[in-house]
Amino acid sequence: MKRMTIFIVLLLTLMTSETRGQGSAYRSAEIVRISESDSIQTQLFATGDVIEVFGWLGNDFISASESLIITGEIMDDAIVVGEKVMMLGTIYDLFAGAGELVVIDGLIHGDVFAAGATIRITENALIKGNANLAGQRILFEGGMIEGNLKAAGNQLELNGAVQKKVELYSHKINFGPNYIADLGTDIYSDRPVYHENLGTLPENLYINVKSPDILELLIFKSGLYLSLFITGLVLIRIFSKTSKDIYKFSIEQFWKNTGVGLLTFLVYPLILIVLALLIFTLPISFLLLLLYGFLLLIGYLLVAMVLGVSSLRFLKKESQETSYYWGLFIGMILVAIIVNLPFLGWLFHAIFIFFGLGSLILYIWNIRTLSQVQTEATN
Repeated sequence: MKRMTIFIVLLLTLMTSETRGQGSAYRSAEIVRISESDSIQTQLFATGDVIEVFGWLGNDFISASESLIITGEIMDDAIVVGEKVMMLGTIYDLFAGAGELVVIDGLIHGDVFAAGATIRITENALIKGNANLAGQRILFEGGMIEGNLKAAGNQLELNGAVQKKVELYSHKINFGPNYIADLGTDIYSDRPVYHENLGTLPENLYINVKSPDILELLIFKSGLYLSLFITGLVLIRIFSKTSKDIYKFSIEQFWKNTGVGLLTFLVYPLILIVLALLIFTLPISFLLLLLYGFLLLIGYLLVAMVLGVSSLRFLKKESQETSYYWGLFIGMILVAIIVNLPFLGWLFHAIFIFFGLGSLILYIWNIRTLSQVQTEATN
């Protein structure tokens, strides 16, 4: 928290000079390649099917892609989303990655936040900060984490070294012979954990088994999803044609929409902070905050509608008109199941937010652009 506060203060202090001098670079294509001879000093935002970073980046790197490989150097933060993420180079600050497969096989000077179906930390990896991992399967094959390790997953296989504290959230854990945690290991689980299934038991091992209050959580979430569903029905009824248009638009470019949503999710709060600190723009900041909450809500309902309508059309195996009301109902059920999956639910939750927000932003932008073109043609 202290690190983030310092970062925001510095960002706000330098924002004016940064926007004048440095700026940002944007690259979008099927294949985005930063070759070994390339040096990019500005922030780089990249979207595409395949992104390859072999060169030198002097600032933040933010991307969304199907496949990403980093073998070069990134002098600041790297925030990436992709189906397959390979970090083989050097990052001098924070690394945040989410994907079906996330592999860390290089040097990271800051903290690590990684989520995916499978997360691998190889024997060549060196993480100088803290590591926070969430996935279906986490493989800590070797290497070194100089800070703390927090890991949650359905299956954890640990055979590396951690210089500080380790916290594990799972009931399926296997310790290898090379596993070391200098300040001890704590296991938290809602199921029994048996010593004979843990492999080579480390020193200073603590196990805490506690059952969650399922009924209270179920009642709260049921009420939340019901209120969202009713809101969605009203919006589809009022904006019937728009609902159909935005559904067709959103399913055409999944990764581009998700990438735009990720960028908006990161940049929008910073804009609100700047406007709030300027005092005289505080009312504008408040209105934009309400708009941001509204966009997140509508984006979430859009995701449910897309999932539901697409599922119904797939099952019928025909492209005939599908009821958007039934689609929203089925979609809300699917969303409720997916975002509450053990360990991976929050990852899908984040992707849904990015996709819904990005789809709305791009749809509004395209409508605005089309309106301007039609006005100019009329004049």
